Amino acid sequence: MIRKKKILGTLAFALASTLGVEMAFAWTPNGSVTTIARVIVWQDDITDVVIETAAGDTCNFNSNATNGKNLLSTVLAYYLSGKTIRLYCYDATTTVNGYVSHRLHRISQN
Repeated sequence: MIRKKKILGTLAFALASTLGVEMAFAWTPNGSVTTIARVIVWQDDITDVVIETAAGDTCNFNSNATNGKNLLSTVLAYYLSGKTIRLYCYDATTTVNGYVSHRLHRISQN
């Protein structure tokens, strides 16, 4: 019985992947190509960083988290160079110092 459930679960995952269905999360923005229009940091505390895209989406991350400084450097490099990126943020919103935004999941060069 356990083997049958495992096989059914694997088949369901394969079918969902083939159809392009996100099984666990919705992304905002959904990875569409954009550029970073603004990077918002605060003078006395750069722990929280908010990114605004050219399309008007806002995402945030904690620069003190694991690899947070590397992520901040990457974001600033994309911002200054004007290169296009693909940005994925969690669908749920949070408020960071007055900015309603989504927690950053992934950023990649287009």
